[in-house]
Amino acid sequence: MAGADTGSLQEDVSQVLNVLLNANLIAVDEQVMELLAPNPYALQILLERYPNVPITHRAAVHAAGNSKAFSILLDGRAPDISISQDVILSIIKSQDALDNLQRILKHFGTEAPITDRALKGAAHKPGAFKIVLRAECGNVALSEEVVVFVTYRNFEALQWLLKEHSSAVPLTKRVLVAAAASALFGVQSSAKNDLSMPVRIGFPKLYGSLAITSVTSTREKILPWTLPGFGG
Repeated sequence: MAGADTGSLQEDVSQVLNVLLNANLIAVDEQVMELLAPNPYALQILLERYPNVPITHRAAVHAAGNSKAFSILLDGRAPDISISQDVILSIIKSQDALDNLQRILKHFGTEAPITDRALKGAAHKPGAFKIVLRAECGNVALSEEVVVFVTYRNFEALQWLLKEHSSAVPLTKRVLVAAAASALFGVQSSAKNDLSMPVRIGFPKLYGSLAITSVTSTREKILPWTLPGFGG
């Protein structure tokens, strides 16, 4: 219901915008584009009537937060989008992010910055996480911090990583403790949004209770488990 209300409001804004534009009551500049970029109806009007209006980085980030708006921006002005970590994160956080994420990564290729923040941002979305990593092909660089965070947020992510990128996964004691905490004890949704939580989940106590004999044996124990969400 909230989505329907938002769509109706956006349509109302676009109607008002048309009236203002027809009466020459506003001048379309970078600030107006940044303000209305998240509104797909208004953005469509602005791009049709002002095809050469500058697309700032802020406008791209704002549009990326709305999948429909960013799809419109990609259709009309993809070469003018300044790709950045913030744009990718904004896409990942949006609803129905996968199509736009695939399009932007295909368009920019290796220019798209796949940072630790981007990987962390995709941790709770299996589809987005796989798309981001696969875009890197064989150039996956997974830091311990990312693997700890992703594992703590979603244990199935570690299973998928070991299956698809085994040699690139740093199976350190911190990673294994995060896996134990996530798989055995579960994580409250509020804690999952706290980037510092993996450091505060009682690691010293867990270290003493974990019988970690070797990285090889641990891989063999983790891999055979079911991979819900990360299968395929």
